[in-house]
Amino acid sequence: MNHFEILEYFIEKEVENQNRSTLFKLNTLATDLMRQFTLMERGCINYIQSIIVEPVISQLDRNPVDILCVNTITSDLISKIIDHKDDCPRAIRNISYLIRSSVGRRFNDLWMTSVSSFLFLRTVAPAIISPHTYGVTYNSAGDQAKYKIQVQIAKSIHDIVTRAVTNPTEDSFRIVEFLLDISRTPNCEESSCSDFKMTNRFRNASINSLREYIKELKIDDNCSNERELLGAELILLNLDRKEKSIFKKALTKLKV
Repeated sequence: MNHFEILEYFIEKEVENQNRSTLFKLNTLATDLMRQFTLMERGCINYIQSIIVEPVISQLDRNPVDILCVNTITSDLISKIIDHKDDCPRAIRNISYLIRSSVGRRFNDLWMTSVSSFLFLRTVAPAIISPHTYGVTYNSAGDQAKYKIQVQIAKSIHDIVTRAVTNPTEDSFRIVEFLLDISRTPNCEESSCSDFKMTNRFRNASINSLREYIKELKIDDNCSNERELLGAELILLNLDRKEKSIFKKALTKLKV
């Protein structure tokens, strides 16, 4: 079992445990892991830098605050993201697919909102507000007036996408088509996710959360939980083995 399958497990738990109003909106292990996967893949970092962050930052660095137009920058950014949909990296596409399939089974009318929240609220907006997270340096860093513009752009892009998804019009249909495209069923090559990695912090959080979840399942004397309990225990075993392997490698290095 690879780390991407572990992410899938926690996304499904998120869908089971949250209601329509809180789904993927709280800081949970599932939302943290989704962010972690986008930060760990080099293709994602390159995409976010070149398609999302740098076009916005170049506008901020070149122009004074009084001539910056939030609506124009936001509109241009959305168009650029849509126009470069073929460059959308595998991690984002696979996470979008997992969200679409998991949410669609429980809330059939909510999956597109969830996919847009993952991409625009939890990926695009933080990248615009904190470019340094993605390795982008810029001249206007520390300029409070321009920082406010960055925040306004992030809010504006989220508002526009949310309206497009909840009340689609002819003008906003390109956004809907884009979300449909990036969340489609991945092909065999795209779904090969054995090279996705997880940092120690998130692996430890996964282990602790799984142990608590398994403890709850064992307390609940419901036969229908047996399959779920087995699945959770298999994932925990996989993570524990990985943790022990890392520990042994660290000890070996210390002895050298």
